[in-house]
Amino acid sequence: MKARMPNSYRIAGLVAIVAAISAFLLLRGGDEDPPERTVALIVGLHTGATGLLDGKGNAIPELTAALDQFLRGPGTLTVIANDGRPHAVRTIELGYDDGSDLRRQDKVNANKRRLEEALRDAEPVAEQADPTAALKLAGDTVRGKKNPAVVAFDSGLSTTGTLLMQLGAIDIGTDVADLARQSKATLIGSFQGIVVDWHGLCSVADPQPACNAGVQQQLQKYYRHLIEDAGGKVEFDDAPLAGVPPAATMPVVDVVHWRVPKLPTATPTPTPSPPALVEVLTEDLVRFKPNSDAYADEDRAELEIAALAGRLRASAYPKIYVAGCTAKDPESTEQQMIDRGQSRADTIARDLQAHDVTTRFTTKGLGWQCPGYRPGDDDANRRVIVSSEPVR
Repeated sequence: MKARMPNSYRIAGLVAIVAAISAFLLLRGGDEDPPERTVALIVGLHTGATGLLDGKGNAIPELTAALDQFLRGPGTLTVIANDGRPHAVRTIELGYDDGSDLRRQDKVNANKRRLEEALRDAEPVAEQADPTAALKLAGDTVRGKKNPAVVAFDSGLSTTGTLLMQLGAIDIGTDVADLARQSKATLIGSFQGIVVDWHGLCSVADPQPACNAGVQQQLQKYYRHLIEDAGGKVEFDDAPLAGVPPAATMPVVDVVHWRVPKLPTATPTPTPSPPALVEVLTEDLVRFKPNSDAYADEDRAELEIAALAGRLRASAYPKIYVAGCTAKDPESTEQQMIDRGQSRADTIARDLQAHDVTTRFTTKGLGWQCPGYRPGDDDANRRVIVSSEPVR
């Protein structure tokens, strides 16, 4: 008959096994493997942006600190360039080593080098800047993935797409909450479960003039409402960035000159004049048939026109300017493109008046020469701008 091992021996054996496992975990760092993460990094890639590399081509400390948890791996990091046509530059596989602390740090350093290579190799593709489109692309990149997050290093200045700040779209006094809640805010898609960590808002370089504290607050309010209305969360870090500005060969953006509402002097109790109105009806909102002033989707156009009319009826603008913009059509003359823009502006003004907007309208066709023009992006350039000041 086989002898049974005494209980004391069995307990001693279990203790030895536990001790061995503990020693192994201690040698490999002792921590559980971190969760896999998916992050999109938005970077400004145009004149006026603040660079994220120092003079030696290394990532600035603010960037590495913001990405620390991600650079430790595992996961993926996608660099998204914010220019006139935001695009993904590169997706980096973030390595992770579950061995010793030294081996883990080697992986972190390797991940950081790959990030710096991606930033050095980033190539802009279009003039202007469109943070709203960059946010949409970032959301599309991480949505539905493991532990999604977005990190933005961008001034937040928008000179094309749905927000034309060079026309005063977000000047001090603008109701940015209402601006973000308008139908165009849905263009960024759902940000449910996504946290945006935003650095460098209002951090700019020449030739863009600096924005004051009031403008920075307006930008924060706008992007907070935009992201939170889409189900996400955003945190802002106001520390200035110290990177080397991108090269002079970067695509240009229209310079934004910040304006504050003027006080009329004719009345003894002056009240501020209303802030600038700038509404951009892009093709995503109101689409026209090719070479025509007829709507391609009449039902969608009716919804957008009715919503805009409601906002205009509630405003106090004495005059509204409507400018029609087109793509740059090589088969049309300059005058034909101007005439096409004019007829579309007339259509929008007529339909706004049909919705009981009694403000006086002035319409103008600009053809392809519109603020925020993006070379080669026909869909983005076909739009109508409705504003409280003339569009030139």
